[in-house]
Amino acid sequence: MTDHDKLLSIDDLHNVLDAVCDAAEKWYYIGLALGLRPPTLNQITADNSECIDRLQKMLSRWLQNGQSTTWQSIIQALCSQTVGQRKIAEKIACFEGLTLPAVPQPALKDVSQQTDSAEKFSTSVPSCSFMSTVKECLPQKRRASSAASMVSNNRPTLAGPCLFPHDLQWNKCDIRAPEKMSSPIDAVVHRDTAYFRAYRSRNIYSYNLTSGWSVSADCLVRDTSLVVLPVAYEGADHFHLHTIGGIKPEEHRKSPGDEFTNAIYYYQLTDCAGLLRSSSNHLKFNTKQSQITTVRSDECPIIAPELWKSSSNYPKLKTKRSQVTTVLSDECLIVAGGKNDLGPVNTVEVLTIRSTCQDKKWREVSSLPYPVYRASGCVCNGILYILGGKVVNKEGDFVPTRNACVATVSHLVKSPTDDHFFRKIENLKFKTSACITFDNHVLAIGGYDKATDQPTKLVYVYHTGEDVWKELKGQLSEPRCSSFAAAFEDKQIMIVGGYDRPERICTGSVEFAIIP
Repeated sequence: MTDHDKLLSIDDLHNVLDAVCDAAEKWYYIGLALGLRPPTLNQITADNSECIDRLQKMLSRWLQNGQSTTWQSIIQALCSQTVGQRKIAEKIACFEGLTLPAVPQPALKDVSQQTDSAEKFSTSVPSCSFMSTVKECLPQKRRASSAASMVSNNRPTLAGPCLFPHDLQWNKCDIRAPEKMSSPIDAVVHRDTAYFRAYRSRNIYSYNLTSGWSVSADCLVRDTSLVVLPVAYEGADHFHLHTIGGIKPEEHRKSPGDEFTNAIYYYQLTDCAGLLRSSSNHLKFNTKQSQITTVRSDECPIIAPELWKSSSNYPKLKTKRSQVTTVLSDECLIVAGGKNDLGPVNTVEVLTIRSTCQDKKWREVSSLPYPVYRASGCVCNGILYILGGKVVNKEGDFVPTRNACVATVSHLVKSPTDDHFFRKIENLKFKTSACITFDNHVLAIGGYDKATDQPTKLVYVYHTGEDVWKELKGQLSEPRCSSFAAAFEDKQIMIVGGYDRPERICTGSVEFAIIP
């Protein structure tokens, strides 16, 4: 092996960072060119706010775990079409005595396409002229922290794949919810069924893509959150619908201050006994066959309250609270925020769901940056998103917020409680938007537009690399805020209820966006 082919190690991080720091805004694409996977780069994006810090973390990962960690690999990455930093590559090649890759000579018919591609990725932050001058005299050594201080004031630009691949087409259906629904506490999807829970209600509404609506008459507590969890029986997983936290009925309170609960209740989804009649007629809509049929009241099942039982498979929360944000990932169950008798809380608890019953224990981890309740929560590419909700303002009133923050799920699972892994990202465009994960993207649908004092039809997607929300093509059929959203595995998005005008008139209308 020649000196030119010598592998770089983590001990060379300072020199490598010094050589490529002028390309910090292209760190994501450099990482892809060096062979790092998008989930790894997405975690780095969530954990670091500045491009120079992301570049340093990415290079550390590559030097420790990457393949072909040589200067030649760095030169090839810088010269790749998506990075386009050939001048920096030339300086490294000159100093290291290496050769540059040949400049590709595209056919004439492809020139216009390549020009468009270059313009598409030309939104980089101008480099600091002083840094460029210093780079002329490679290999001058300087601390990475100095480079960070020079770049830190620049806003991070395009740093990762962020184009949503679909144009959403919303279709308002004749189907309506059993009741007018608004002020969502939670919405959860299991297979082809969505479950919805509204504020101040003990009912749980479920919608199956084939069979239509059903209603749980009484799930023992109100203002509780929903999650579908696996329960092992005879070596196989069965799935139960669980409620987490909430407010007890008055008849179950032992004392005047015994209002909130940390209990977890479940209903076995395969149970068919104890069905009651619905109070009104409604419609069901089969989205797979595009059929709408009237359903008589005695065909809309309501689950009897006696079928709800206290869970023996999952322990109680450490903190009693209601209106929590519940998120289920591959690794754990996360409960964040909520409200108790003292107001909103910022407590976050994590439970490893695959452990044995004896080992299942809730663990308090890094707190949210602000107390919040009734927020939307989701996991996308290993990142936990806590979006919107309600907070306390300076006057002591509970008001909707556009706040948004993120954390890496793996850090919450493995790290000590005193670590602070949540960080704020750009605020939502509108308050009371319905937020979901869909096709590896985070969407914010509808919401209240303060500028017009009206609900909106707009849909936004979060761009991880740029830390911005960008408007999508395809608006809702009607403006709405405080609505429910559910994303199904077969690429369908369902929007239910909410308020459809400034006078806060509640609606039971439903819209679907179906992706071919």
